[in-house]
Amino acid sequence: MQEISSVNASLAEIQMLRSQYEDLGTSYRAKIERLEFIEAGHELTDRHPAPANCPVCGQAVPEDAQEHFTPTTQAEKRVLVQRLAGLEDTLVGLAKEEQPLLAKRDTLRQEATRVAVFIAKKLQPRFIELKQQIADYKATIELKTEREQLLERKKDIEDEIRQKEAIKFDKPDLGVERILPEEFWGIFSGYLLNTLGAFAYPDLKEAYLSKETFDAVVNKKTKKDQGHGYRSLINTGMLLSLRDFFASIHSKHNPSLLVIDKPLVGFDDPQENPDLKIYYDKIPEAVYEYFTLYPGKGQIIIVDNPKTMADISIIQDKANIIRFTKKINEGRYGFLVGLTDTDIISTPANEETESPHAK
Repeated sequence: MQEISSVNASLAEIQMLRSQYEDLGTSYRAKIERLEFIEAGHELTDRHPAPANCPVCGQAVPEDAQEHFTPTTQAEKRVLVQRLAGLEDTLVGLAKEEQPLLAKRDTLRQEATRVAVFIAKKLQPRFIELKQQIADYKATIELKTEREQLLERKKDIEDEIRQKEAIKFDKPDLGVERILPEEFWGIFSGYLLNTLGAFAYPDLKEAYLSKETFDAVVNKKTKKDQGHGYRSLINTGMLLSLRDFFASIHSKHNPSLLVIDKPLVGFDDPQENPDLKIYYDKIPEAVYEYFTLYPGKGQIIIVDNPKTMADISIIQDKANIIRFTKKINEGRYGFLVGLTDTDIISTPANEETESPHAK
């Protein structure tokens, strides 16, 4: 590129000089033509005598009033002709000097085009490939750094886990054996076994309340070892068994009210095993039928989702069914009578707004 620029600069200088010389040559030619015109005029006028009388009035023209034109000397013309010839020689020299520069410029332009094509076809794709490789390399370095940080964090967590696992905790003494009478365990376990049996618990063989964990053990398995749906079923059985105990002669206090939230969570999961599907269809009906038994033991309030409930037609004549619809003109909006979500949302202290339901 620098060489082409240098050649272009030389060509521009030659072209500028040639233009100046051509202008000067034009000026010389004009002067020569003017001198030749004057010479030709003198030759023509010299053929006739100079007028002695005025062509208008006819009077004689005084000698001193007659103009005399000095003919142009051949010397001035020869000087101009010589200068013009030298100028034309200079122009010929400039043209000779310009030709190799033009040829060199064409060669350099062809070489520049060849280099540009080589860059576009060979170097540019390679440049893009190397650029992508650099980006991948940087990403690899960042991932490696992040991996090392995660490994260090993993090591710290493992060390913390080992430290916590090494801590020895004394088994807590719930003290329930000292608080509850000895006959409580057998009575409660009997209630639990009967309740789970009424629930159609599959393959039920035994169920009792553990003194160590104060939780249910069914078929020699603790509650945490049961499936999600069966854990909910056992929890419901525990609550109903406790209700039965409070309502029995063995208890001095009977709250007479039991609230259960979604007693069959997990039973809405689809089952592909046909044996399990039978239980998943049968258990909800058994549970809701059990809810309607023994009305004299108090009130039961159940909050449930229709997806996990049994066909409520079997209990609609034995229970007060309230449907919460979140709609103002259909069923009941929510648990609080006459209130909607907007009624219980807190408003800023500076806003003097009041719900019409709160009046």
